[in-house]
Amino acid sequence: LLAGTMLLLILAVPVAAEKTVAVRSVVDPAYAARRAQENPPRTETYVFVRGKYFNLIPMDSHLERISFPTIASTLAADLKKQSYEPAKSLLAADLLLLVHWGVTLANERNAELFAQDPDGLRLASEAYDTAVERMENPATREQLQEILEPVMETGLALRREQSGTADAYRQNELGGSTNAELLGLQSDMARENGMPFSSALGETLRLMANEERYFIIVTAYDAAVLRQSGRKKRLWTTRMSIRAAGVNFAVALDRLSGTGASFHGKPSEGLTFETS
Repeated sequence: LLAGTMLLLILAVPVAAEKTVAVRSVVDPAYAARRAQENPPRTETYVFVRGKYFNLIPMDSHLERISFPTIASTLAADLKKQSYEPAKSLLAADLLLLVHWGVTLANERNAELFAQDPDGLRLASEAYDTAVERMENPATREQLQEILEPVMETGLALRREQSGTADAYRQNELGGSTNAELLGLQSDMARENGMPFSSALGETLRLMANEERYFIIVTAYDAAVLRQSGRKKRLWTTRMSIRAAGVNFAVALDRLSGTGASFHGKPSEGLTFETS
């Protein structure tokens, strides 16, 4: 049943992508084991700390207008569902919650990559090889001056085409990898890329890594360890993202926070899709 539900969610991504939230939750094993034994889980207190704000799309006024206190208050309302309550100060807190948010930048090189014509590249290569053969053939050597210019032009065009294709692939891989790491997609993408055949999930992950996506990342650190030693001990991280197209950040914030509420402090089996 779970596998069937997961498949339906994956197939539904292109249809209702603006309502589908992707979540990945990673939890320290000892912390997860302790929380699992508590029924109900004991209340833990926290303080918020503002993390990094990622926005390379200055025209996104909806994102610009949402302040960190607004994000924090929205998250706080949903954190209550997992028995997390705000503390009066760091001295009294069990957890320090570091919050990053923003939007990933779409990979603009995708269009350039898909525009590359493999047949055109092959024909240019064949034309260049033919021209070189004519230059090396004694029977056509007298025509060297006539064919030298087109040979050079063809060779330059071929090299430009090859360089452009290689560069597009490099940029595509760089942009996709960066977004995948930020959104928590990398391990699932690595598994799908290792499969002998492409899958709907693999294609969905590649699209997600190369599109604009709103995201919120909440990382919990042990406040007691921080106070005692100054060392940051990470207990759990929840990464939530949603497609930016078709939704403004105010709506996205509610969907991200509401969906993520079920995952804070609980490990997920890879990436999970939830339709809000």
